[in-house]
Amino acid sequence: MTSKLPASISRACTITYEEIKNDQKHRYVIFVLNDGNHIDVKIVGQRNENYDKFLIDLEADDKCRYGLYDFDYEHQQKLVLINWCPDTDTAANRMLYCNCFVALKTLFVKGVHKCIEALCPSDITEEAVKKHLGAT
Repeated sequence: MTSKLPASISRACTITYEEIKNDQKHRYVIFVLNDGNHIDVKIVGQRNENYDKFLIDLEADDKCRYGLYDFDYEHQQKLVLINWCPDTDTAANRMLYCNCFVALKTLFVKGVHKCIEALCPSDITEEAVKKHLGAT
């Protein structure tokens, strides 16, 4: 029996990730689960967008989401992958997002500098993320 990742990932996710990582074409991308466990692109942030706009898009509707942000950190590109699972979403949805997060981490393993699982806004402030990056 072959092992299977708990989620499938759309081609758009892979393309957008590569456009951020290799081409620095976008500042961020927000991913969502569709049809149970299919990860797809929800929002792509233009290169001139800032972290505050990313947080607005990530925290929209108080629902779980995944976010990938390209930080300009100490004159380097540092990709941060966030699993946003606020208490305001249902327990079942939070659990599903946590279980499927492994698929994104596996796909992006060679480019992401830090993965963060966040339950409240204080977990993903710009200062908190920079502290995580400094610990890398």
